[in-house]
Amino acid sequence: ENAIKEEFKVAKVTVDGDTYGNVGIRTKGNSSLISVANSDSDRYSYKINFDKYNTSQSMEGLTQLNLNNCYSDPSYMREFLTYSICEEMGLATPEFAYAKVSINGEYHGLYLAVEGLKESYLENNFGNVTGDLYKSDEGSSLQYKGDDPESYSNLIVESDKKTADWSKITKLLKSLDTGEDIEKYLDVDSVLKNIAINTALLNLDSYQGSFAHNYYLYEQDGVFSMLPWDFNMSFGGFSGFGGGSQSIAIDEPTTGNLEDRPLISSLLKNETYKTKYHKYLEEIVTKYLDSDYLENMTTKLHDMIASYVKEDPTAFYTYEEFEKNITSSIEDSSDNKGFGNKGFDNNNSNNSDSNNNSNSENKRSGNQSDEKEVNAELTSSVVNKTTNDSESKNNTDKDKSGNDNNQKLEGPMGKGGKSIPGVLEVAEDMSKTIKSQLSGETSSTKQNSGDESSSGIKGSEKFDEDMSGMPEPPEGMDGKMPPGMGNMDKGDMNGK
Repeated sequence: ENAIKEEFKVAKVTVDGDTYGNVGIRTKGNSSLISVANSDSDRYSYKINFDKYNTSQSMEGLTQLNLNNCYSDPSYMREFLTYSICEEMGLATPEFAYAKVSINGEYHGLYLAVEGLKESYLENNFGNVTGDLYKSDEGSSLQYKGDDPESYSNLIVESDKKTADWSKITKLLKSLDTGEDIEKYLDVDSVLKNIAINTALLNLDSYQGSFAHNYYLYEQDGVFSMLPWDFNMSFGGFSGFGGGSQSIAIDEPTTGNLEDRPLISSLLKNETYKTKYHKYLEEIVTKYLDSDYLENMTTKLHDMIASYVKEDPTAFYTYEEFEKNITSSIEDSSDNKGFGNKGFDNNNSNNSDSNNNSNSENKRSGNQSDEKEVNAELTSSVVNKTTNDSESKNNTDKDKSGNDNNQKLEGPMGKGGKSIPGVLEVAEDMSKTIKSQLSGETSSTKQNSGDESSSGIKGSEKFDEDMSGMPEPPEGMDGKMPPGMGNMDKGDMNGK
């Protein structure tokens, strides 16, 4: 009930056997949340705040955990793969792992657990938590609109609002507007890597897409870094309109006018930055798209999660679609529905993360009787086939209360478009596209290629037509393992 309000409720959360009481939990997401709420499904994404009602509580230092429902990703792999590449390329990546989620003792589904970009993440990646942290909302194009903070309502302060210095962000935006002193205010390398990854993995539900969102900015001593976030629609998941080959102009990697994305346009006007960006594209092609990296990764991930997906009682897609979408496209159908039992009574609570500790004692006592139990078994290891495969199968056959979980759902929901291309299919297409454009065989800009439209995607004549039916994904763990998630061993996932 009222899940769309994103109101916190009290829960008892167990993670890998460790139980935490008086934890705040709420639904999360944007259009994905609306889609689920308006369907028969209860497969919501969740945000867990361990310190919501008890300011001293954490999961061994970690205060926030997101459970992402893999909305619009039949493969269950897009976000895991992209975060893995971000991590390997040295970006400040949040910690992440698959989670077998149970609610009130019943297996609820396979999720991706992602560390919240809070204190433990900042400390682990930047060495301190004193800088200003900004989260992008829809339309966060970073165009300079003057020095008034009210002009930037779609940039949300996630750190202490009382101490946030807006003059620092406006100095950055002004430098992007003029092209002067950019390195004085921007960690250019972090941005170039983010652009290269989003471009090469065709992730247009990002700063580069029509919504201009799904990123964070973190400031240290007046210099801002771009933080990676929310990749469930990478590998063409957002741009999968009508199937077929897809591409993007690497030197104008936006769905609209490049100048409307100054964080990209200002850097690519600089030949030094542009050359470095091209080198990152080459690195992604060589190490990930052209090598056996993705084939090995998807094979190992399939072996690790297949049994959980097969028995997932709230899955948006069929098991056959899960397997097919790893390599090739799947088509949407007219009967997109999900199924499930409503698990949370969201009535009277506060949905603000930034003020998540205010009036905590009153809320704690008022919500105690409504406490739900959430259990998350986290794993991102490559299971040892000789010892763990049978155990994984047994775990999915029966939940903790001993109930069989063999019901197979027929109607997928949340597909997010008329066609969702296969992960390896997109990788192969993007490898060819990038190499062709870098070599000069084909144009790397939209104007020179004769594309005067606002898209830059092949088949862009369908872009506007299909956008009305394209839902927005939910919001969305780091190479340096933060406290509390040390058991999330990623294993040797590169197949080498």
